[in-house]
Amino acid sequence: MSRTIKKGDYWRNVVYKSKNLIIQKVKEGKDIALIIGNSHSVELNNDDIIVWADPGMHEFRPKITDKDVTVYTFYFVKKIARLDEAGKELAEFMNSMKGEFKKIVLIGHSKSGICIESACDYTKRKVDICIAVSTPHAGTISADGKLFAKKLKNPILGYIYLKAFSDHQVDRDVIPGSPIIENVHRPKVHRHINIVSTLDFKSACKNIIDLGSLILDRITEMNGDGIVSEESQRVSWTDEEILIYCSHARSLNESIKYVDKNILNQ
Repeated sequence: MSRTIKKGDYWRNVVYKSKNLIIQKVKEGKDIALIIGNSHSVELNNDDIIVWADPGMHEFRPKITDKDVTVYTFYFVKKIARLDEAGKELAEFMNSMKGEFKKIVLIGHSKSGICIESACDYTKRKVDICIAVSTPHAGTISADGKLFAKKLKNPILGYIYLKAFSDHQVDRDVIPGSPIIENVHRPKVHRHINIVSTLDFKSACKNIIDLGSLILDRITEMNGDGIVSEESQRVSWTDEEILIYCSHARSLNESIKYVDKNILNQ
């Protein structure tokens, strides 16, 4: 079980800090750079001590078995300006690698998918593979805390959601109709993979998280994974679409398993 992140913890192995992003190196390898965004936000002081973190956030250590892969994870700074600015800074980090790796692979979960797609447009070297997971390409109402709480049609559920919801600019950037969402397009990348997560009763009954997400999904008439609708996740310009049956909360881990087994060694 991964440990819960809390105020006062030391944020280890920070390799890049900017106005919008914090990047950690969590696994040392060679040949392939894998950069993963899980959509969480943190705030560090000058000594890399956590002064704020998303509620209930756990330490993220993705399991990648290939010894030739160096793994980086990135987080949004709490007082971020915009997702596209974060994308530019992620591109700056990749540009600093200067041919260190034979291949660069990006994975972005939820709103991080918008960020990595944006980053691909600003890199000096074209990214090899960009993988969007459960990404709200057309936006999602769950990014509007008050509206989504109202959609839940239950004051207790609405109160719980608002207590867990962190209203950052990155959330407002994926509300339907925002300037960021209106500008979503195919990124400049060799290969784009779009992983779409959705729920049905048969699959959700196998996992309590998925079952709870399915109930919320049906209450809000989301028709997706509990946070993003299936329709919003889909795009016409992807090179490959992969459909997985799980909740938004589990889709990143399930996608990383798939990528580790089927994509990194290609």
